Amino acid sequence: MSKIKVKNYNDFCPQQLFLYGTYKDDGTPDFGLFCWFSYLNAPDLEGEGNGMGVMASIGGEKLTKDLIRKNGIFSANLVTEELLPLADYYGCVGGREHPDKMRFSPTIEKGVVLNVPTIAESPVSMELKVFKEISLGNSCDIYLCKIMGETMREDLANREVPFIDRFNSVKQVLAGGEQHYVSTDGQGRQCCFSTVTLAEDCWHFPVRSCLSQVSTDACFLIFAVMEGPFVMTLPGTAGLLQMTWSCSLISSV
Repeated sequence: MSKIKVKNYNDFCPQQLFLYGTYKDDGTPDFGLFCWFSYLNAPDLEGEGNGMGVMASIGGEKLTKDLIRKNGIFSANLVTEELLPLADYYGCVGGREHPDKMRFSPTIEKGVVLNVPTIAESPVSMELKVFKEISLGNSCDIYLCKIMGETMREDLANREVPFIDRFNSVKQVLAGGEQHYVSTDGQGRQCCFSTVTLAEDCWHFPVRSCLSQVSTDACFLIFAVMEGPFVMTLPGTAGLLQMTWSCSLISSV
Protein backbone atom coordinates (compact mmCIF):
# COMPACT_ATOMS: atom_id res chain seq x y z
CA MET A 1 0.00 0.00 0.00
CA SER A 2 1.37 3.43 -0.95
CA LYS A 3 1.87 6.24 1.55
CA ILE A 4 0.02 9.55 1.37
CA LYS A 5 0.97 13.05 2.48
CA VAL A 6 -0.67 14.04 5.77
CA LYS A 7 -0.41 16.76 8.40
CA ASN A 8 2.24 16.40 11.08
CA TYR A 9 0.91 13.93 13.66
CA ASN A 10 2.28 12.10 16.68
CA ASP A 11 -0.28 9.29 16.31
CA PHE A 12 2.32 6.53 16.11
CA CYS A 13 4.61 8.03 18.68
CA PRO A 14 2.02 8.60 21.41
CA GLN A 15 3.04 10.42 24.56
CA GLN A 16 2.80 8.96 28.02
CA LEU A 17 1.14 11.11 30.67
CA PHE A 18 3.15 12.14 33.71
CA LEU A 19 2.37 14.17 36.81
CA TYR A 20 5.30 16.47 37.60
CA GLY A 21 5.74 17.06 41.31
CA THR A 22 7.47 19.98 43.05
CA TYR A 23 7.45 21.57 46.49
CA LYS A 24 6.30 25.13 47.09
CA ASP A 25 8.13 27.47 49.49
CA ASP A 26 5.83 26.48 52.35
CA GLY A 27 6.66 22.79 51.87
CA THR A 28 3.33 21.81 50.32
CA PRO A 29 3.43 19.70 47.13
CA ASP A 30 2.21 20.78 43.73
CA PHE A 31 1.44 18.53 40.75
CA GLY A 32 0.77 19.30 37.11
CA LEU A 33 -0.14 17.06 34.15
CA PHE A 34 2.27 16.87 31.19
CA CYS A 35 3.07 14.58 28.26
CA TRP A 36 5.86 16.11 26.15
CA PHE A 37 8.43 13.83 27.71
CA SER A 38 11.15 11.57 26.34
CA TYR A 39 14.50 9.98 27.21
CA LEU A 40 18.00 11.16 26.33
CA ASN A 41 21.61 10.19 26.88
CA ALA A 42 22.66 12.72 29.51
CA PRO A 43 26.26 13.79 30.22
CA ASP A 44 27.97 12.80 33.43
CA LEU A 45 27.46 15.50 36.05
CA GLU A 46 30.06 15.03 38.75
CA GLY A 47 29.26 11.34 38.93
CA GLU A 48 25.54 11.98 39.41
CA GLY A 49 22.96 9.62 37.93
CA ASN A 50 23.81 6.81 35.52
CA GLY A 51 23.92 8.61 32.18
CA MET A 52 20.18 8.31 31.55
CA GLY A 53 18.17 11.48 31.36
CA VAL A 54 14.92 12.92 30.08
CA MET A 55 13.73 15.99 28.26
CA ALA A 56 10.55 17.67 29.45
CA SER A 57 8.95 20.26 27.17
CA ILE A 58 6.56 22.67 28.91
CA GLY A 59 4.50 25.27 27.07
CA GLY A 60 2.94 28.30 28.69
CA GLU A 61 3.64 29.91 32.03
CA LYS A 62 2.31 27.99 35.03
CA LEU A 63 3.09 27.25 38.66
CA THR A 64 4.78 23.92 37.92
CA LYS A 65 7.22 25.63 35.56
CA ASP A 66 7.83 28.41 38.10
CA LEU A 67 8.80 25.82 40.72
CA ILE A 68 10.96 23.75 38.36
CA ARG A 69 12.90 26.89 37.44
CA LYS A 70 13.30 27.89 41.07
CA ASN A 71 14.12 24.50 42.57
CA GLY A 72 15.89 22.85 39.64
CA ILE A 73 14.39 19.48 40.61
CA PHE A 74 11.04 17.72 40.20
CA SER A 75 9.47 14.28 40.02
CA ALA A 76 7.75 12.60 37.07
CA ASN A 77 5.03 10.12 38.07
CA LEU A 78 3.54 7.80 35.47
CA VAL A 79 -0.24 8.19 35.06
CA THR A 80 -2.40 5.07 35.01
CA GLU A 81 -6.13 4.53 34.54
CA GLU A 82 -6.52 4.62 38.32
CA LEU A 83 -4.86 8.03 38.51
CA LEU A 84 -6.45 9.58 35.43
CA PRO A 85 -9.39 11.40 37.10
CA LEU A 86 -7.03 13.15 39.50
CA ALA A 87 -4.44 13.75 36.76
CA ASP A 88 -7.06 15.31 34.51
CA TYR A 89 -8.12 17.58 37.35
CA TYR A 90 -4.51 18.73 37.85
CA GLY A 91 -4.25 19.32 34.10
CA CYS A 92 -7.33 21.54 34.03
CA VAL A 93 -6.95 23.54 37.25
CA GLY A 94 -4.04 25.98 37.36
CA GLY A 95 -2.04 26.43 40.54
CA ARG A 96 -1.57 30.15 39.92
CA GLU A 97 -5.29 30.77 39.62
CA HIS A 98 -6.37 28.28 42.31
CA PRO A 99 -3.97 28.29 45.30
CA ASP A 100 -6.10 25.59 46.99
CA LYS A 101 -5.79 23.23 44.01
CA MET A 102 -3.86 20.67 46.07
CA ARG A 103 -6.62 20.19 48.63
CA PHE A 104 -7.36 17.10 46.53
CA SER A 105 -4.27 14.95 46.49
CA PRO A 106 -3.02 11.39 46.14
CA THR A 107 -0.83 9.70 48.73
CA ILE A 108 2.37 11.77 48.83
CA GLU A 109 5.79 10.24 49.46
CA LYS A 110 9.17 11.99 49.57
CA GLY A 111 11.75 11.15 46.94
CA VAL A 112 14.41 8.62 47.87
CA VAL A 113 17.24 10.82 46.48
CA LEU A 114 15.88 14.33 45.88
CA ASN A 115 13.60 16.53 47.96
CA VAL A 116 10.63 16.14 45.62
CA PRO A 117 7.09 14.82 46.19
CA THR A 118 6.21 11.52 44.53
CA ILE A 119 2.88 9.69 44.21
CA ALA A 120 2.47 6.35 45.97
CA GLU A 121 -0.31 5.25 43.59
CA SER A 122 1.91 5.75 40.53
CA PRO A 123 3.77 2.55 39.55
CA VAL A 124 6.87 4.44 38.37
CA SER A 125 8.27 7.69 39.79
CA MET A 126 11.45 9.41 38.60
CA GLU A 127 13.38 12.08 40.49
CA LEU A 128 14.84 14.59 38.04
CA LYS A 129 17.52 17.27 38.27
CA VAL A 130 17.58 19.96 35.57
CA PHE A 131 20.99 20.53 33.99
CA LYS A 132 19.91 22.78 31.10
CA GLU A 133 16.91 24.91 30.17
CA ILE A 134 16.33 25.78 26.51
CA SER A 135 13.92 28.56 25.64
CA LEU A 136 12.14 28.18 22.29
CA GLY A 137 10.22 31.45 22.58
CA ASN A 138 6.49 32.06 23.05
CA SER A 139 6.71 30.59 26.59
CA CYS A 140 7.82 27.20 25.25
CA ASP A 141 10.75 25.72 27.15
CA ILE A 142 12.63 22.42 27.22
CA TYR A 143 14.21 21.08 30.41
CA LEU A 144 17.05 18.59 30.04
CA CYS A 145 17.32 16.50 33.19
CA LYS A 146 19.34 13.74 34.81
CA ILE A 147 17.42 10.88 36.41
CA MET A 148 18.81 10.97 39.94
CA GLY A 149 16.51 8.34 41.45
CA GLU A 150 13.65 6.09 40.46
CA THR A 151 11.13 3.95 42.33
CA MET A 152 9.00 1.24 40.78
CA ARG A 153 6.20 -1.03 41.89
CA GLU A 154 7.96 -4.17 43.15
CA ASP A 155 6.31 -6.63 40.78
CA LEU A 156 7.39 -4.57 37.76
CA ALA A 157 11.03 -5.23 38.62
CA ASN A 158 10.57 -9.01 38.41
CA ARG A 159 12.51 -9.93 35.23
CA GLU A 160 11.19 -13.47 35.42
CA VAL A 161 7.85 -12.14 34.21
CA PRO A 162 7.86 -11.27 30.47
CA PHE A 163 8.21 -7.54 29.86
CA ILE A 164 5.00 -7.29 27.83
CA ASP A 165 3.03 -8.78 30.74
CA ARG A 166 4.56 -6.30 33.18
CA PHE A 167 3.92 -3.46 30.74
CA ASN A 168 0.27 -4.39 30.25
CA SER A 169 -0.31 -4.67 33.98
CA VAL A 170 0.52 -0.98 34.47
CA LYS A 171 -2.45 0.28 32.38
CA GLN A 172 -0.67 3.54 31.68
CA VAL A 173 -2.46 6.30 29.78
CA LEU A 174 -1.24 7.90 26.57
CA ALA A 175 -2.10 11.07 24.68
CA GLY A 176 -2.31 10.25 20.99
CA GLY A 177 -4.40 10.27 17.87
CA GLU A 178 -7.77 12.00 17.83
CA GLN A 179 -8.51 10.92 21.41
CA HIS A 180 -7.69 12.91 24.52
CA TYR A 181 -6.54 9.81 26.38
CA VAL A 182 -5.80 6.27 25.27
CA SER A 183 -5.21 3.26 27.51
CA THR A 184 -2.46 0.75 26.74
CA ASP A 185 -4.77 -2.18 27.48
CA GLY A 186 -5.80 -2.46 23.84
CA GLN A 187 -9.04 -0.48 24.15
CA GLY A 188 -9.49 2.61 22.00
CA ARG A 189 -11.63 5.21 23.72
CA GLN A 190 -12.85 8.72 23.04
CA CYS A 191 -13.16 11.47 25.65
CA CYS A 192 -15.00 14.79 25.65
CA PHE A 193 -14.92 18.04 27.61
CA SER A 194 -17.48 18.64 30.31
CA THR A 195 -17.82 20.30 33.71
CA VAL A 196 -18.01 18.78 37.17
CA THR A 197 -19.47 20.49 40.23
CA LEU A 198 -17.87 19.72 43.56
CA ALA A 199 -20.46 18.80 46.15
CA GLU A 200 -18.38 20.39 48.90
CA ASP A 201 -18.67 24.02 47.77
CA CYS A 202 -20.08 23.98 44.24
CA TRP A 203 -16.69 24.88 42.78
CA HIS A 204 -16.82 24.31 39.03
CA PHE A 205 -13.90 23.17 36.92
CA PRO A 206 -13.59 21.57 33.46
CA VAL A 207 -12.59 17.96 33.02
CA ARG A 208 -11.72 16.32 29.74
CA SER A 209 -12.48 12.75 30.68
CA CYS A 210 -13.65 10.45 33.37
CA LEU A 211 -13.40 6.83 34.34
CA SER A 212 -16.35 4.68 35.24
CA GLN A 213 -16.21 1.16 36.60
CA VAL A 214 -18.70 -1.19 35.04
CA SER A 215 -19.52 -4.61 36.45
CA THR A 216 -19.92 -7.41 33.92
CA ASP A 217 -18.27 -10.80 34.02
CA ALA A 218 -15.22 -8.84 35.11
CA CYS A 219 -14.74 -5.25 36.19
CA PHE A 220 -13.16 -2.98 33.64
CA LEU A 221 -12.68 0.73 33.13
CA ILE A 222 -14.18 2.81 30.36
CA PHE A 223 -13.81 6.40 29.28
CA ALA A 224 -17.16 8.10 29.00
CA VAL A 225 -18.95 11.27 28.00
CA MET A 226 -20.64 12.95 30.92
CA GLU A 227 -24.21 14.18 30.44
CA GLY A 228 -26.33 16.31 32.73
CA PRO A 229 -25.45 17.69 36.21
CA PHE A 230 -22.68 15.76 37.92
CA VAL A 231 -21.32 15.63 41.42
CA MET A 232 -17.77 14.71 42.34
CA THR A 233 -17.29 13.63 45.94
CA LEU A 234 -13.91 13.33 47.57
CA PRO A 235 -12.73 11.92 50.89
CA GLY A 236 -11.70 14.40 53.53
CA THR A 237 -8.23 12.90 53.79
CA ALA A 238 -5.66 12.28 51.07
CA GLY A 239 -7.01 9.94 48.44
CA LEU A 240 -8.02 9.62 44.83
CA LEU A 241 -11.07 11.30 43.35
CA GLN A 242 -14.31 9.40 43.80
CA MET A 243 -16.82 10.45 41.14
CA THR A 244 -20.49 9.81 40.63
CA TRP A 245 -22.28 10.53 37.37
CA SER A 246 -24.47 9.15 34.63
CA CYS A 247 -22.47 8.46 31.52
CA SER A 248 -22.48 6.91 28.11
CA LEU A 249 -19.72 5.24 26.16
CA ILE A 250 -19.06 6.94 22.83
CA SER A 251 -16.28 4.82 21.41
CA SER A 252 -14.84 1.45 22.28
CA VAL A 253 -12.88 -0.83 20.03
